[in-house]
Amino acid sequence: MSALQPNTTYCAEIAHNAIVFYELAFHFNPHCAEACNNLGVIYKDLDNLDRAVECYQLALSIKPHFSQSLNKLGVVYIVQGKVDAAASMIERAIVANPTYAEAYNNLDVLYRNAGYIALAINAYE
Repeated sequence: MSALQPNTTYCAEIAHNAIVFYELAFHFNPHCAEACNNLGVIYKDLDNLDRAVECYQLALSIKPHFSQSLNKLGVVYIVQGKVDAAASMIERAIVANPTYAEAYNNLDVLYRNAGYIALAINAYE
């Protein structure tokens, strides 16, 4: 293994520890949408998309206009091939935070990949 390649066992251990800490944070503060969002990020990175969706949805049940969770849920929906649901979530993220550049970029990629070039150009503008 080269010095530039991550040790997968070490990365898995870090992810597991992060999950434990965020779950503890949520246990002691069940109104912490950020902890749920961050759990979603970890589960997405671990390719556990169903669990990531659950975490983002829980974050949104606490904080319905949480632009990060809206956007990240949209990204998971893209990966799952749920184009309409993805567009809806990412558009909601933009409404919640009109300066959220990452959401505009994700919307552009979604539209471009779906063949909606005019919508993709509009998302960039």
